[in-house]
This record gives sequence, structure tokens and C-alpha cells, in this order.
Amino acid sequence: MLTVLFFVCYFLVGLAVYRDYGVSIDETAQVNKARITLNYVFGRSDELLTYADRHYGALFPSLLLLGNNFFQDSQEIFFYRHFVTFLFFYLSVIVFYKMMRKLEYSRRFSLLGTMLLVFQPTIFAHSFYNPKDIPFLAIFIVSMYSLVRFLKKQTIPNLILHAVVSGLVVVFRLPGIVMWAITAAMFLWLYLARSFTFVGTVLRGLLYVGITFLTLYIFLPTLWAHPISEFSTFISMAPFTWSGTELYYGQSYPQDQIPFGHFLVYFIISMPPVLIGFFLVVLIMIAREVFVGQRLFDPAANGSVLAVLSVLVTLEIFLVQRPLVYNGWRHVLFFYPIFLLVVME
Repeated sequence: MLTVLFFVCYFLVGLAVYRDYGVSIDETAQVNKARITLNYVFGRSDELLTYADRHYGALFPSLLLLGNNFFQDSQEIFFYRHFVTFLFFYLSVIVFYKMMRKLEYSRRFSLLGTMLLVFQPTIFAHSFYNPKDIPFLAIFIVSMYSLVRFLKKQTIPNLILHAVVSGLVVVFRLPGIVMWAITAAMFLWLYLARSFTFVGTVLRGLLYVGITFLTLYIFLPTLWAHPISEFSTFISMAPFTWSGTELYYGQSYPQDQIPFGHFLVYFIISMPPVLIGFFLVVLIMIAREVFVGQRLFDPAANGSVLAVLSVLVTLEIFLVQRPLVYNGWRHVLFFYPIFLLVVME
């Protein structure tokens, strides 16, 4: 009853405040990207093939654009877009709660984790007006849930579901490859924990990769004409540039001079110190229990292993790839559910 009450109240709060947020700097660019993409999909124009931002996935913006025709007033169009963005995130919050329950947390503990997700100030505000990072955060949460479903019940349908969502998460934003790496790490763990045979691991891995790439191909129209060359360009992160400056410790930095790791500072200062402390302490405890104790290859420890490996894989990718991150930590909002996974463990 308490859980239902929370979700009802949260939805009502969203209804009450979604009109209080203005238009973000990315809003018109998202509309333009969706228009160019839909024109290409429906055979009206080939502009997408030479469009500078063609490698940005346009699935969510395109779905939003399809609803624009129901409104005449531009202000109402943006209000509609903000409400749908909130609604998409709201549904992912429900999925996050279901994931916590799937990991066998109590209803109250699962609700506590869900509340920590909802009431994070940066995420709460962005959930109404950020048309890029919030949809990506939402689909990343869904991909985490589909992975947990597969870990708990390693059936082919669950694997196919996770593969489809894994493809979609990269369609939404390239950093979704973090989920590919986390999944690969968990596949290796399942093999070492003797949940899979070597042949079974390879076959499942091939099925996962095949469906993931098929999904990516279907929902990223940029790949349709020249799949190999466009995918190589896409995965290299070369097309993703930015010409602005970032304010950091009172100084403005151009994109090529932004200190790496600055987003960690923005992340930390937007969190209660006690939550950061919990994360560090719990992460050390889990890592010690998993790697030093006897639970590393215990199939029952899949939640703990997932939490630790998700953090390690994400950090490794960011240290190796050094992606361009700016505007605070909005590009890494997807890390927050991983952060909570550790805190709640």
C-alpha cells in the first residue's frame, strides 16, 4: 500500500510541476534531428546521410515529434514534450523498483532505493526538460532490469529481451556500450561460476551480440545505407564534438581543455555526503566479500557481483575512452542507478 501511495503521489507531483520548466538548449536540435530522421525513414529526403549529427539516435525524439501534430500552440507542444519525457522516466522508476524486488530486497528497502533515485535533485529537475540524457537514463534502467531478469532466470527469452534492450540503449546514446561491457563481464562470471558450459557461453554470447546489433541496425537509420563504415565512425566517438565552454572552479575551459574527472566533482557536490560515504564503504565491503571471501563464483551472489562489476567496468571504460563530458554530470546520469545498486547492497 505504501509503495502504491508513493507512485501515485510522485505522478501527481509530476502533473503539478511539469509546466514549471523552460525549454532546454537541446530541445529545438532534437526536434530538427527527429524531423530529418523521419524524412529519411519515410523516403522523403536523404538529408540524414550528410547531416552532421546523424550519429545521435533519434528514436525517442522521433516518437515525440509524431505527437506534435496534435497541438497548434508551440508552448503546448513543449509542455507535451516535457510531460512525455517525465512519463518515460516515471515508468523507468517503476522498473527500477521491480529490479530491486527482483534482487530480493524487501518492499520497504526497494522503496527507499526508488525514493533515492526520484529525489536526487539534478535528476528530478532534468526529468522534466532534458530530452536526451533522461530518456537514456530511463532506458539504461530498463537494460539493468532485463540483465537482472536474465541473471535470475537464464532462459533464452530473457536473453533475447536483454539483447533487444541492449541494442536500444546504444540507439539512445553511445555510452550505452557500458551495458554491453557489463553484460560481457557477467557472461564471463556465469561461465566461471559454472552456470554455463564453455559452448553454452559462446552460443549465448553470439545470440546476444547478433540480436543486439540487429536491434541497433533497425533503430539507427544512419546505419542503413553504409552499416560498416557508419558504425565504425559511430563507435569511435569521432562525430561527437562540442564547441562550448565548461565552467569549473570559477574558470571557463574549452572542450579540449576540460579537466578529466571534473564531472566527478559535479556528481559529488550534488550528493549528500552521507550517501557518498555509504557508497565508498559498501563498495569496499562488497569487493572484499566477493574477491577476498568465498563468494566470487557463488551463483547466489549475482547481485553483489553485478554491483561491483558495473562500477569497475564503467570506470574502466571512462578511463580508457576519456569521453567528452560537459554541462556538469548530465552525460553520466546513467551511473546513478549503478551507484544506488552499490549503496543498497
